[in-house]
Amino acid sequence: MEFYQTDLKNPEARIFFESLYEEAFPRHERRDLEEVYALLVSEPRYRLFLLTEHGERCGFMAIWQLDACCFVEHFAISPSCRGLGYGAQALRYLCLHAPRIILEVEPPESIIAAGRINFYQRNNFLLHDHLTYYQPPYRADGSDTPMLLMSYGDFNDPAELMEAARLIHKLVYKKEFKER
Repeated sequence: MEFYQTDLKNPEARIFFESLYEEAFPRHERRDLEEVYALLVSEPRYRLFLLTEHGERCGFMAIWQLDACCFVEHFAISPSCRGLGYGAQALRYLCLHAPRIILEVEPPESIIAAGRINFYQRNNFLLHDHLTYYQPPYRADGSDTPMLLMSYGDFNDPAELMEAARLIHKLVYKKEFKER
């Protein structure tokens, strides 16, 4: 598994990313593509990696390198590559390079959402289902989306985890964190 940081200037990489991004995430859980391109140019904490295996693109990971942690904003493996261990390889690679990681997952209200949580738990991520958390909307006409936080590393103190969530809201979403 190889990670390649990209700015999406390569047309084939751009087409691959756009297609998988729009397929893997519903509109309310993703940025408009123009905003992704702008972040790649203007925000040094935002990084987009294409994942390849034997020279073939198989997925991507969009992360924010923050002082307190690495926040995985989006992570997807191509449907044709799922079930081959590539997602687990990508997470192992990230965990080697980022000792503290936070990501958001949908509550386990569907088989797919429950499977996603199980995947992260098999890869040593801890589910914080005792905390109330909402992903802020990406668009002005959107609403908060109920999510759960998962972490890798030493986020055992709920207050510390919520402080990291406040930082994510401020820097990633440009929104104030709402206590609920």
